[in-house]
Amino acid sequence: MTASRVTILLAHYDSAAYLAEALNALLGAQDIERFKLLLVDDATPNDDWRETIALFRNDGRLAVLRNGKNVGTYRLLP
Repeated sequence: MTASRVTILLAHYDSAAYLAEALNALLGAQDIERFKLLLVDDATPNDDWRETIALFRNDGRLAVLRNGKNVGTYRLLP
């Protein structure tokens, strides 16, 4: 497989209710296969979101990072 040309950054905080829909839109409904999705959890206080991403654990396009403390979306963006 060749390297991906696009990386999508999806930052979230305590958004388990909407995370499955967002991941389905980005991973499930794409015609393009050569991209990476970097999901960054901004220190969500509970682990509900982990159940959601477990559904996508076999998708090699998804990478997950977690902040040790909440810093806000704007600090997560490059």
